[in-house]
Amino acid sequence: RFEPMAYLAGLARAVVRHGGTIVTDTRVESIEDGTPCEVTAGGATLTAGAVVVATNSPVNDRFALHTKQYPYM
Repeated sequence: RFEPMAYLAGLARAVVRHGGTIVTDTRVESIEDGTPCEVTAGGATLTAGAVVVATNSPVNDRFALHTKQYPYM
């Protein structure tokens, strides 16, 4: 049996144990690809080797995909 919350808790612990940082409850204003990546939020800039955008809707302006998504729960 797969327990998604237990899996995510273990994954989060592994990220932190390996030196990663998990940032939540923060509205991102921009993401710039590169080496390092740069994320701007609340006027502050965070640099990282990699950024994972874990949202249900894209945060870029390339496609209006979010207008075609249905709000399922």
